[in-house]
Amino acid sequence: MAPPNTFECGTNRGQPRAISSGKKLAFALVPCILLVLLAEGSLFTLQVSQDGWQNSLAKSLPMLGIPWKRSAPGDVGWRSKYDHLRAEYYVYNSQGLGVHFRPRSKLVALEAGSDGTPRIAQKMHLWTDGHGFVANEDKPDSDRDYAALSQDPRVCRVLASGGSTTAGWGAESNSATWPAVLEQLLNADPRLSRLEFEKFVVINSGVFGYAISQEIKRFLDETCYLRPHVVISFNGINERRTYRGNPVDYGTIRGHRDIESAMNHAARTSLSPILPYTVAWLREKWRDGNQRTSPALYGYRRPDYPTHAAGDLYVEKAQQFKALCEAADCRFIHVLQPVMGVGNKRLTNREEQLKRFFDGGYYSLDWKDYVESIREFYADVQGRMEEPWHHDLTGAFDEVPETVYSDPRHYNGHGQRLLAERLRELVVAELTASPGSGRIAQKP
Repeated sequence: MAPPNTFECGTNRGQPRAISSGKKLAFALVPCILLVLLAEGSLFTLQVSQDGWQNSLAKSLPMLGIPWKRSAPGDVGWRSKYDHLRAEYYVYNSQGLGVHFRPRSKLVALEAGSDGTPRIAQKMHLWTDGHGFVANEDKPDSDRDYAALSQDPRVCRVLASGGSTTAGWGAESNSATWPAVLEQLLNADPRLSRLEFEKFVVINSGVFGYAISQEIKRFLDETCYLRPHVVISFNGINERRTYRGNPVDYGTIRGHRDIESAMNHAARTSLSPILPYTVAWLREKWRDGNQRTSPALYGYRRPDYPTHAAGDLYVEKAQQFKALCEAADCRFIHVLQPVMGVGNKRLTNREEQLKRFFDGGYYSLDWKDYVESIREFYADVQGRMEEPWHHDLTGAFDEVPETVYSDPRHYNGHGQRLLAERLRELVVAELTASPGSGRIAQKP
């Protein structure tokens, strides 16, 4: 008989039972899981915190391989909040268009604080109508019957195409965007009274972040069916940012990859607060690996695929847009837009403050590198804009002493009105130059 206070375990009587390998693994995983939970909780706390020292600590953390972008001093959580806002009003399109606005949405952008750093706009926002176009009226239920509008011979339709500078980022309200002001100016211009139109309507199809390649695709897929008489392509600032050298990638899928990631991250952290960063990291790794091994989608993105200079490709895209408009029997006006730091405008004190948008982490480059890059691109493009339908408005604010920028890329209400006045002259000249051609007729 076995002595008391002992137990049997196989043939090793009187010795402690051996721990199985499964239990060893479980005991090893427990501290790892606790560390991950602690890291996730700490990162989430840092993200929503308002303390500067925590922001500095967050920037030094690897965050499981996800790069941490700088946030504005005193408003550490603004980027995460902004990602959630974008997820509210963007719809992602995987067919190459990138994103577009949800119908009847509230578009909330960023604005500059008192010190010039970025923050979520508290009072400034824009509304989209029932079709996802930025409305020209200051009301959330604004809508137009585009089916009837496109067939009405009494209405002259002007399509405003572009990115956030067309959509109206920086304007105090919908009615202060340059497309809305342009509509008011055209309807009040006596020079157009001799044309067979009773009304002028400007349709704002601008979408935050769009490059000209996305404008072309949206025109082919959607806006050409509005039967515009004039198309204004207003762009320039987004082209250098989205271009990667390969024409396939020019401003389309990769151009909005960051927005898609922000939308996915916002959706994940909104729907499931459990391990949001780990899930984001695993999803990104899986997607990157899947894209690299998918010949159907990425086989043509070989290193030896033809590449172009940014200026060459941009002008080629404008020429493509011009050809499409001619095929659709409408006039085309291409505008190279003004941007802060390009041209001869003497910056006001407020505009000097806006350079701190870069200190706030909104742009990946610092101010000096950013301006150098944009000036180089603009100089290249300006040397190729020889056709009369190209219009260089980079110097539109050179003689304006007041502040016209809401941030380094976008215009405030004063800048929007000045642009509308310049664009009115271009539209009037286009409509009155040869009114007897196409769908533009003159009163008998």
